[in-house]
Amino acid sequence: MVYKVADLAFDIAEDYRSEKDDKADWALLTKTLNSYIAGDWEPTCWILSAMYGEYSDKILTHSYSVSVRRQNGKTLIETASKELESAIGKVIDELNADQTDERYLQNLAKFMPESSGRYKLANVGVAEYLTEPYYTTNMGSSPTS
Repeated sequence: MVYKVADLAFDIAEDYRSEKDDKADWALLTKTLNSYIAGDWEPTCWILSAMYGEYSDKILTHSYSVSVRRQNGKTLIETASKELESAIGKVIDELNADQTDERYLQNLAKFMPESSGRYKLANVGVAEYLTEPYYTTNMGSSPTS
């Protein structure tokens, strides 16, 4: 919600926008803040993003990205590497599922495999994003189906 508020506030300050656009964004901004104060938060999703790399003489020669999204206790692993997906899945099997989505992914980040085959963990991070109205997720289906 913080990003939404920031985006709306930024848009309202732009000179090129019409008064009608500014009023519409102001109404949405105040509605968003009132909802936040009332505890009616907008749906969000947490995502862990990681990159595993293959190195030759300290030079990155090949890499795989991994994303693990979690929303309302549902988890989705996305990567082109079946080897990495399997290794991360084994870590997930050991995690306590009764945590907030944020804490779950923070703990997963701590226990991510340092390497899988010839790939070494290069970086990992956890972030939150709004699912509506700016973003959508496919937590119930494969993105390729």
